Amino acid sequence: MLLKWVILLLVAWYVSKAFGNLILALRGVPIEQNRPIPRPPEDGIKVKKQSEAKPEAAKVRQIEDARFEDL
Repeated sequence: MLLKWVILLLVAWYVSKAFGNLILALRGVPIEQNRPIPRPPEDGIKVKKQSEAKPEAAKVRQIEDARFEDL
């Protein structure tokens, strides 16, 4: 029973936040972000490219056409 009330309070809090943000948006007030998204430094990003595809993947596989029979 207590868990049900806790969940209802949590849902009511989210709904009140959504309506509050809606009213602020209608008034034209910018909504503050709670926390910024951390970004890695640009120098820390490294991309590795494969020099050649594997020989098995480069071959074209022969696949037979499926035959459908009406039952």
